[in-house]
Amino acid sequence: MKQERYKIREDKDLIDEWEERYSIEDFRKIMWAVMERYGRRVGLKDDPVQEVAKIADYAGRWLNVERKNK
Repeated sequence: MKQERYKIREDKDLIDEWEERYSIEDFRKIMWAVMERYGRRVGLKDDPVQEVAKIADYAGRWLNVERKNK
């Protein structure tokens, strides 16, 4: 799900930009780091359901990139 605040254009957001800008190896590191950040703060900032949903969203977006790179 592309969140409005991260959209660069109507159809493109920051994750799309990372996919284009970085190698697949670097993209993986970025996605892992973002997911780790949300994982570490589960229950500390936002509701745990919200945080886990964010992790799931990043994981799904990452999965789509991996499928494209096969």
